[in-house]
Amino acid sequence: MENLIHVYTAPDKVTAQLVKSFLEENGIKTLIKANPGPHGAFFGGFGGAPLINPWLIYVPRDKERQAKEILKNFKLEVSISSAGPRGKALASFILGLALLWFWYFPFISAPIQIAGIILGIMGIKSSKKVFAILGIIFSIIGLIVSLSFLLLIIF
Repeated sequence: MENLIHVYTAPDKVTAQLVKSFLEENGIKTLIKANPGPHGAFFGGFGGAPLINPWLIYVPRDKERQAKEILKNFKLEVSISSAGPRGKALASFILGLALLWFWYFPFISAPIQIAGIILGIMGIKSSKKVFAILGIIFSIIGLIVSLSFLLLIIF
């Protein structure tokens, strides 16, 4: 950590992963580290991994200026059409995982889960292949559950 410098604090793990991907796509190696809450407590995670606590993004000292310049232009807006395969794989994973919990809103979740499947297929050849596969799996499961729930309501 002595050769690394803190350049950004993300409000949550998802944003930290997005910032990390953004910097690494611009050729800057990145380390993200969870920042414990008050008194070292982590809130709301799987197996103790924090989801809602701030995450710190570190880069090598010699890349600090470049990283800060890149992050000036960073906006947390998802543009699927301009995202490369890695971005599409990650978007598929996020959509699939998030909407897996909203199966009881089939009119909202089903079309977005279909988009998650399509993005996963488009991102399958990226370096984030695992995210693409998981996004496809989560989206398919969520779609099946959503449509089953819809059929249960109708009939």
